[in-house]
Amino acid sequence: MANITLIWRILVVIFVVQVTIMLTLSSIPDLELFPLEQFPMVLLIALDSFILALLSGPTIYFWAIRPYVESRGKAETLRLTEISSDLALIFDTANAPFFGIDVQGRVNEWNQHAEKITGFNKEEVMGRHLVANFITDDYKASVGAVLEKALKGIETANFEFPLFNRYGDRIDVLLNSTTRRDISGETIGVIGVGQNITELKDKEEQLQMALDKAERATEVKSQFLASMSHEIRTPMNAVLGVLALLKDSSLDEIQSDFVRTGEESGKLLLTIINDILDFTSMESHKLQLEDACFNLHRILSSCINITKHLADKKHLDLTLIIQPGLPRYVSGDASRLQQIIINLINNAIKFTASGEIIVSAEAQVHNNKVILSCTVKDSGAGIAEASLATLFDEFTMADQSHSRRYEGTGLGLVICKRLVSLMHGHIGVDSTLGKGSTFSFRVKLGKIEYRDSVDRLMPDAQESPPTLPDSETRILLAEDNVINQKVIKSLLKAKGMFVDIVSNGEEALAAVASLPYDIVLMDVSMPEMDGMTSTKKIRQLSGTVGKIPIVALTAHTLSGDRERILASGMDDYLEKPIDIIATLNCIARWTEKDPASIAGQV
Repeated sequence: MANITLIWRILVVIFVVQVTIMLTLSSIPDLELFPLEQFPMVLLIALDSFILALLSGPTIYFWAIRPYVESRGKAETLRLTEISSDLALIFDTANAPFFGIDVQGRVNEWNQHAEKITGFNKEEVMGRHLVANFITDDYKASVGAVLEKALKGIETANFEFPLFNRYGDRIDVLLNSTTRRDISGETIGVIGVGQNITELKDKEEQLQMALDKAERATEVKSQFLASMSHEIRTPMNAVLGVLALLKDSSLDEIQSDFVRTGEESGKLLLTIINDILDFTSMESHKLQLEDACFNLHRILSSCINITKHLADKKHLDLTLIIQPGLPRYVSGDASRLQQIIINLINNAIKFTASGEIIVSAEAQVHNNKVILSCTVKDSGAGIAEASLATLFDEFTMADQSHSRRYEGTGLGLVICKRLVSLMHGHIGVDSTLGKGSTFSFRVKLGKIEYRDSVDRLMPDAQESPPTLPDSETRILLAEDNVINQKVIKSLLKAKGMFVDIVSNGEEALAAVASLPYDIVLMDVSMPEMDGMTSTKKIRQLSGTVGKIPIVALTAHTLSGDRERILASGMDDYLEKPIDIIATLNCIARWTEKDPASIAGQV
């Protein structure tokens, strides 16, 4: 509309000027510039051009253009004023603290939310130095550096710092700063946008406190269970040791059955203790997997051999199927893989009254990883659909009633699930009540390229038969429990060993310094001086005495205990209750005497 008005004004001016000129020219007598009746159009065009040239001067500017420019300027000024007012309103009422400083660091912007969280109103802060007056002493330098960067055009995002309000309360703020420039691009200050994260920080601190409390509780529980494990394993060593001695003595059939029952019950108790300790280690994230080369086919076969006698008792067929293409040599944690498979087989045996159990293994190779798939299928009782969802939960059993037929802790499957997860795999079950169950899992193992490297690390069982130490081997047993002293000495003497006994680490140190022993079996927890301290002192002795083989024989069996004990200078590690075959093999290995086969002797 304004453009049309301007055009009309110009046209009116042209028309008026043309008429005036024409009338003036026609009123002059004897003026014959052009015959108007012959060249009317030419004359008009010439006049229009002449008039437009004249109008380019002050006349048309003041009469037509200036009013238009002024009106447009006033409208633009009004529009900019409205925009500025809107922006100021948004700035002032934003749900976040906004502030501005000039190049000297003095406050020149301060919105309502900044007033709200600090308690300082705009009039109190305007013109005052922001860092000097409102930032805590320990953050003055860092906040000042952030604002100084912004003045140089370097913006900062998510800078966290505390400040105190006028009442002395701490406020945690998340700051984003940006450079403020004028219309010519010159830096005139900094605009800061904050976020009050005090409540968030308080919640984080509360969560951290709760986490610390939970971790302390877990640590206390772990320490308690470790202590209980030690206290239970120590007498269990005596119980199972005495039963082993009885089993080698002259017994009638009834007495032999009593001994077998006691031995099986003791081993079952140890299995329960181990399950609880494994679960606790997993809860506290202390369980670490090993990564070593092993023979996968041998591990699978050993799982069948270990559990076959249980299947035979119930007249169950236990079958292993190794699918073509399954690598023989892989790397990973062989003992934990074996634990998973044995747990699943034991479960299948427990819940199967008749029929068969089939263990199947196959693998796929991708790059340097072996994806092992293993299934354990039984023809047993099956599992109700309602129980499948919670089957892998802690302390959960398919039958939770007081009249349940099968005993257990409810930890076996959850341990399997967590071990499989640590191996970057998953486990599942497919079951129909009354028709049996199929448990399956997949785990990742390392691919081994060369058999020779594995054979050197893990020779086949046929290549390293069980060994018996030389009958003249002199053993020093450091053990504070009197009953365990008697049991361990009797077990070793029965195999022809010479055994001397000391009751603490100080006596062990004195004994190896005065008598020539071939090996030391060292308990860890003893009065006066513990086994690890004694070992460190023995290692400081000169000559061959300081190099004597020292093997831990201990009830400390939690994850990390073995590494901690070996780091003290001991050469090897045996768990209580004593496994006589493993103990004799260990003694033979470290005494380096000519071993004799113990097949049929133990």
